[in-house]
Amino acid sequence: MSYRIENNKIVFDTPPREGQEVQVTVSTQQSVNGFADPRGYYPRRVNEPDTNRLAVNDRTNQHPVVQFKRQRVDDLIGEPQTPYNAEYPHNHVRETESGHIQEFDDTPGFERIHEFHKSGTFYEIHPDGTKVTKVVGEDYEVVLQNKKLRVRGNVEIYVDGDTNLYTRGSVNGQVDEDMTWNVGRNITFHAGQNIRMYSNQSTEITAQQQITATAVGNMKLQTQADYTCSVDGDFKTNIKGNTDIIGDGYGVYMFGDDINFITDTHMDINAGTTMNITSNSAMDLVGSTIDFNKAGRAAASAISAPDIEFFDSRGVATYDEGEVVGAPVEAIVLAPKPRSETRDMSAYHGDDDVELSIDDKRAAITRGDYTPMNFQDYSFNALQGSYNLTNIMRRVEAQPRVISTPGEHEDASTNTAVRTPEAGNTSVAPVEEVTITNGIDYNMMISRHFKLADLSKNAVYGHNIREQHGLTVEQIINNLSVIATNSIDLIKDQYPNVRINSGFRPASGTSQHERGQAVDMQFGGVSPREYIELAEWVIQNVPFDQFLLEYSERRTAWLHLSCKVSGNRQLYGTFFDHGRYGEWGRLYQLA
Repeated sequence: MSYRIENNKIVFDTPPREGQEVQVTVSTQQSVNGFADPRGYYPRRVNEPDTNRLAVNDRTNQHPVVQFKRQRVDDLIGEPQTPYNAEYPHNHVRETESGHIQEFDDTPGFERIHEFHKSGTFYEIHPDGTKVTKVVGEDYEVVLQNKKLRVRGNVEIYVDGDTNLYTRGSVNGQVDEDMTWNVGRNITFHAGQNIRMYSNQSTEITAQQQITATAVGNMKLQTQADYTCSVDGDFKTNIKGNTDIIGDGYGVYMFGDDINFITDTHMDINAGTTMNITSNSAMDLVGSTIDFNKAGRAAASAISAPDIEFFDSRGVATYDEGEVVGAPVEAIVLAPKPRSETRDMSAYHGDDDVELSIDDKRAAITRGDYTPMNFQDYSFNALQGSYNLTNIMRRVEAQPRVISTPGEHEDASTNTAVRTPEAGNTSVAPVEEVTITNGIDYNMMISRHFKLADLSKNAVYGHNIREQHGLTVEQIINNLSVIATNSIDLIKDQYPNVRINSGFRPASGTSQHERGQAVDMQFGGVSPREYIELAEWVIQNVPFDQFLLEYSERRTAWLHLSCKVSGNRQLYGTFFDHGRYGEWGRLYQLA
């Protein structure tokens, strides 16, 4: 029985009789209505185009994976929210039948790479290069050869369960600064051989209840200086063998109550010269016989205390004491590892508080300090003929949005840290000056939130502090304390995710960084497009000498701020690739 499809209806060449059972096969390819998935999977949703919701970013029909991720961020580690803000047609999305997702988002200012497993496991790379990886199940990583990990910032690890470390070989660690362990319960160390601890200054052990030291073999306490033992309770010494107390100096035994010397055999008390036995009351001498000035008695001889012997650590592997050395073994302190500059360091800071002149730019190209920004710009490197210096900084193709910012800061009555030029006061609160006597203490707190290291050696692009430009180390540290106390602390209060890219820098130029008066900042989880909002808050709430909202050709953004004790100009503007963009006193949206 033949039939055909017309207008979505089955038409039989010979109509079947009423009640007759017929076998009909209808194609799932609805050619009259366009493509239809033969598996019946697509289209996914009724009355919606086939374009993935992640690509369209319709606020009324948001893809559920966006909300899924935003509702499940980890507050303990400060996991940043997904910066998803796609604009059609920039986001290239692939979503499989089971719900796996792959995104390559080229939306300007929100460029991302995102892979999502239907279980919820995903990784996402944010516009500023931040990478977030979340595994909802177990995570296994096996490396059959060597692995090296370099972190230029800080490392934080949070474990809700137990942590186990197993190493077949040795474990070697180096800490250039402090190491602190806070343990809620017990600490147990087991060593198959020896435990050695060395300290070049003090070693302190404190227990609120009891300290027990046990040795199956010998036990020694040695000191080259004074030894003091203070006991508020009883002091007991139980000795199975002999007791020798030998001193080369003066000896005194003083007790507030009775004193008894008892021996089962002889007791000899000998003095090399005079002996005085004095009692303020009665004195009893009791014995079977008592002899005074007995002849033939040998004269008392003084015994000198033996020299203290110190041993090196060469006996660690053999349980012996090693070899005798002339002084206590010093702790081995390794030199800090060299800190190499990253190749893209200039993308995040430069001499940005100094506006270059045409001659400066020409000289920078000649030295090779300035890298052209696109292929056409490489003609500058030939250094022949004339220079089109207006194109050294690549022009922004789109017309930027100009932000109308207020011309003055908040009133000082609402924020005592703010000083406005209109008020005739461009000074900030001074700080207590530091004095360096025994090397630079990078762990010293120079403000409420920041250590000295945070604005120098431990910044993302860190440097050790040194004298330069006629300033002493103390003066540079004081300058860093001024900017941290009066400015950066306020930013940290408002934006806890701030990180210091660069503070002090050793150089011979005119940058305020070189004097400890400037810092460059970025903010975790903040897209370049959002930096203008942070900049607006800063110029309205934070004192500064010069403030710059900076962008690079690679769509990165950061903030530069300088501050001095006095004479702050409160000059702000926008920089693009380390050159001023537009007018002073305006912020431009360049991302």
